[in-house]
Formats: sequence, structure tokens, C-alpha cells
Amino acid sequence: MIGKVLLVISAWPAAGTLLMVAFGSLPAAYAQKRVGSVSLSFQPQANEHVQSALLRNNELVVFSVRVDTKRRQSTLRGYGFDPQGGTLRWSRNLDSVKVDPWLAVAGKGTVAQSFDNAVASGLRGDQAVPLDYQYYLSFSPDAGRILAYVYDYSRKNLLARALLFDGEVGLLHRESLPIDNRTVNHGLGVNQEGDVFILNSNPEGDLQLEVGNLQTAERSLLEVPGGSGARQQFLLQFIPGEAWVMNTVGNAALPQGTMFTRFDLKSKTTVQAEYLPLPESVKAAVADGGGFLELTGCRVNFRKEVSMLLEKRNLLSASYAYQPHAVNNPANWRARKAVVQTGNAAVLTYDTLGVVLDERVIRRNEKVNAEEVPNDFSYAVFPRPGLDQELTTEGRVIRLEARKGTFQLNTYLNSY
Repeated sequence: MIGKVLLVISAWPAAGTLLMVAFGSLPAAYAQKRVGSVSLSFQPQANEHVQSALLRNNELVVFSVRVDTKRRQSTLRGYGFDPQGGTLRWSRNLDSVKVDPWLAVAGKGTVAQSFDNAVASGLRGDQAVPLDYQYYLSFSPDAGRILAYVYDYSRKNLLARALLFDGEVGLLHRESLPIDNRTVNHGLGVNQEGDVFILNSNPEGDLQLEVGNLQTAERSLLEVPGGSGARQQFLLQFIPGEAWVMNTVGNAALPQGTMFTRFDLKSKTTVQAEYLPLPESVKAAVADGGGFLELTGCRVNFRKEVSMLLEKRNLLSASYAYQPHAVNNPANWRARKAVVQTGNAAVLTYDTLGVVLDERVIRRNEKVNAEEVPNDFSYAVFPRPGLDQELTTEGRVIRLEARKGTFQLNTYLNSY
């Protein structure tokens, strides 16, 4: 995996807030002014890649993955920093796995390919974490539970080796979770009760959400049958007592719309499945240029208003055709020249009845060479989507940023 070129959280009107992930530069209308900066005493090893970060209880926790392809070993590490002075308080290995050779079996469960991995698949070996060495992290809405997992592709049936930590990064439980055959996995999530969610889809278009508690072994399956349009690009969010799944509906280049599905976790039932046609104004704004309109961010606030970010993007290469609905495949991982292209984006906010509360278009047209992507990154650590109900009025944003090997914790204010 690779770091984001730019990750921005902007303050929207009362209708809600949204996590925005985008390659390229922020449009001038959403410029941010840096008002604080703290340098971190942190220098990753040559084979180490920053994976994620979390700011809570006056501590910045940075997660990284160390890759040793000679020993076929992947290690998840954690670092705790003082966010005020940047000094390192602690560091330790959180987990380590032996990576056995990938085993391809017909009908075996697969993992949806992210855009990051599509970009990373053409980079040099030292610039990205190989597919089967990758750790993923998910945080509960209150940041009291941390879920880390790594896929085991070496077995006849796909597994996700999961570790559940508390908010202080103390290990609570570890377990191997099977990914069903004939399904595509869209990631795992954790809520503040510590329940773990496995989000899958199948060729028939059914949405499958497996809910389990690693400590009690309780399991249940929530399922929504497929409809007339293909469902793709699934994202998972939590509010107290509910799980929400957002996805696109329709073709890859220009979906007909989006959809959100609400699950009540006490009754283990589907309480709402709402199809949201793409507004004509948004269709017109994103119709120009090549590429694919993808669902890249979502947010549900305490009023149960949902915001979605759709971005036009593509990966241009003479030897590789980017497909947004592809699955992870090691055969695609070979060095190549490529260009990351980003086009217009749209932010749509709806109430629980599916009524549009706000729609905005962010206009841009940018290209960057793929090999430049891992050099610098910016990762938002405050506000956390699903935890901070509203941004402060001044739109304060705190980001962990790397520039030429130097790590900083920077604070910005939105300006409009």
C-alpha cells in the first residue's frame, strides 16, 4: 500500500461532514491555512511503510508495516508520540506473520482491489507493500477499539487473520476469520462495542454483512438480495446501534446512482435500503473526460444524514488497463510507467428519506506520475470519521504528513 498524496477533511454546512480522499491539489475554494506544526522524532526503516495513524487521549499512534521478502515475513509496528512535542514515547512490534506462497483456487474468495493498490501494482518493490504482506487497520467510532488484519492467500480458502486491540493498543483477541467462497471481500470493520464486521458481495449482487464478536464467538449474517443494477464500491460506517453500507449502482464509468443500507444491530435486521439516483447536475459535471466515477468516501452523522464523495479518476498506462471493480491479483504486480489522473468530484448529502440536502461539485483536472505518489503523503488524524460528530466552527484539521522523509503533525484551518 502507499500513502495518499492528499487527504483532506473539509467542513460542510449543517447537513453533515465528510472525509475526502483525493490525489492532487485541493481546489482554491477549499484552501487551508497551516496554523501549527510539530516535527516527529521518527525515521522508518528502508523496508518500512507507514500504514495508518490515530490521534486519541493526547497521543498520536502511528502504524507501519515492515516487509522482509527474503524471510517472507511481514510485521505490524506501532509508535506512540507526544502530539505536542513530537517525542517518541514507545514503539513495539504488534504482530508478525510468515507469508506463504499465494495459492490460486477456482471459486476461492477474493479481495476487492483498491485504487491505491492499482497504483502500487506498477511501482518498484521498495516503494509499496506487496499484496500478501499488507496489514489493514480499522478504528471504531469512539477509537476505543482497533482492528488490524492481514489476508492469508496461501490456503485453499481465503482467511483474514484479525487482531483486536483496545484504544491503548493492548491486544484483546486474535482470530482467523474465513472469507466465503464465491464472494468478494470489501474489508473488515469494528464498532465501539468491539463487534467485527466482514463486508462481502457475491456474483448475484447480494450484499452480505457478517457480524461477530471475537471474544464470545457469537456470529450472525445480514444479507440484502441484489437488485437490477450492479452494486459496487462498498463502504462501511457505524453509528450507535447501527451499521451502514454505502455503494454505487450501475456501470463503472458513470453509475446511475448510489445506495445506502441500514442494519439494526440489536434485532439483526435490515431497516432501510435506499436507492439514490445521481442528480442530473452531477452527471453533467462529471461527464467530461475519461476515467471512472468512484465512491471514495462517506460519512453518517448523529442526525443520520449521509454524505458521499464521488471522484472521477483513472490510472493511465500503455501496459495496464485500470478496472475499478477488479480484485487483488499478484499477476498484475509488475513495474510499469503510469499516470494517476483525477477529474471532477461531487459531494452529495442526504437525509434518511433519501432527500438531497446538499450537492457540490469540485472541479479539477490533474495528472501525476505514479512513481511520485509514495514520496509524500498526508493522512488526516482529526477529525475521525464517525467519531467527531461535527467539525469545530473554524474547520480545524490535523494531518500526519511526510515530506522528503520528514514526518510532521500539522494543523490547518479551512478558509473559503
